[in-house]
Amino acid sequence: MIPRGAPFVLSLTLAASSCSGRADVASVSKATGPAVAVVGDDAIDVQTIAGIAAAQRVGPREALDRAIADAVVADEGRRRYGLAAARRARRGALSRTLLESFESEARNAGPPSDQEVAQATQKRWWELDRPPLRRTTHAVVLVKEPADDARAKAVAARIAERVAGISDPVAFRAAAQAVPSDGLEIRIEDLPPFTREGDAIDVDSSPPKLQGSFLKEFVDAAFAIPSVGRTSPVVHTRFGYHVILAVASIPEHRVPLEERRVLLQSDVLNERATSRYEEALAHARSLDAVVIERSADDSMLQVQTEP
Repeated sequence: MIPRGAPFVLSLTLAASSCSGRADVASVSKATGPAVAVVGDDAIDVQTIAGIAAAQRVGPREALDRAIADAVVADEGRRRYGLAAARRARRGALSRTLLESFESEARNAGPPSDQEVAQATQKRWWELDRPPLRRTTHAVVLVKEPADDARAKAVAARIAERVAGISDPVAFRAAAQAVPSDGLEIRIEDLPPFTREGDAIDVDSSPPKLQGSFLKEFVDAAFAIPSVGRTSPVVHTRFGYHVILAVASIPEHRVPLEERRVLLQSDVLNERATSRYEEALAHARSLDAVVIERSADDSMLQVQTEP
């Protein structure tokens, strides 16, 4: 995936085209050392792998993978621009030409469509389309057997009475723990924020991500609490009987569509260009046989990489 907010940098995923002149080696014709792989008529030699590994600070196997991708895309460029251009260009230069055409095609396709904006928004929803969330602490009296139901409901009712008027989560937990359990299991937990749809969000990750989901009955009861610092009545779910404290509300943040269209333009252009690159790579691979020599691993032992 191309980093968000970066300019078009697909060429950085290729071998010779991303070496800033330090490893633009291996012409389109013949390899200059022991071949470790062949893409169509293009042989990839140890010298090429060594140059890529040194320039990009990767291991020999990763350097080989990048060289193969480079050669495959270069071969697609030869088909697109003709053999005359191939004779005048090194593999890296031909790959760069093809990649530049992908970037041009992406820009010429016009501004991001509503569908493209929607797809890009899904990856950056926290900053562009965040729904309201609620954070809670709850005490639940677990019902493990049908015979426990009445006792669990009664214990939960006593917890609700004990925590009434308590707004602090620490004091809530202490009060709930002080209620006799009548032989039942009581769990008291601080829960991650969740949406009205029940999606739990890990807000400590970057970016925030889905962490699971909560039952509809629980979510509805949590959002029905009128304000932060208040508690719910006893709530029944398939797990048992809950008393919920509303700890915090995280307000929604919705960026208007046209503003998102501008903010996400770079993301969309990168996605378009990436799609064209992947299509070209798949097409080229379907036409060219990639053969890795049996002695490739032994040959790559000669490659020196920086620690």
